[in-house]
Amino acid sequence: MEGDFISSNNSSNQVTQVTETQVSDESSSQVPQFPSGQVLLETIQHEYDIETSRKRDLENRAGVLIALSGALIGFYANTLDYSFAKEASTPFEYIAVVFLVLVYLLPLITLLTALWNFLKILDAKSYDRLRLDGFKIEVGKKASDSVSMDLAINYKDVVLGNHNVNEEKAKQLNKGIKLMYFSLIIVVFVYFLQNILKQVI
Repeated sequence: MEGDFISSNNSSNQVTQVTETQVSDESSSQVPQFPSGQVLLETIQHEYDIETSRKRDLENRAGVLIALSGALIGFYANTLDYSFAKEASTPFEYIAVVFLVLVYLLPLITLLTALWNFLKILDAKSYDRLRLDGFKIEVGKKASDSVSMDLAINYKDVVLGNHNVNEEKAKQLNKGIKLMYFSLIIVVFVYFLQNILKQVI
């Protein structure tokens, strides 16, 4: 009787251990491989939207500055007066005329350079987008956390590429604005110089 009782207890313990092992295996199989995959995907998508908005803002500002640069170039070109060049008769006066012409042309050169920088900002060929070759039926059969993680990694590469492009365009915008400021200073100088020449000649 005692041996049977012990044998019965051993059998019961074995069944319990097997059951616990099965439950443990089922629980581990239900744990996602990338539990934070969806969070990472949503975060990187937000960063993608930020870079897209930044691109749009840079292009809008560049468009306004292109129109302003064109207007300044046209206005400045119409206000130039080269009549003093007709009064030159000596070598020194000719040298002075050449110097003044170069001073007159400097604002046009800087404005055209600024305009070129603004036009380069509108180039959208370098921007990346998420590739669609991964959207397949086989991928749809994978666990959602795994797909989210794969998409997050792909989005990361796209965001980093677009961020670098936006940084370069921001530098071009700042460079163009500085050139515009510099040209405006020279325009003011040329304006006063023309008034002085009119009084002297």
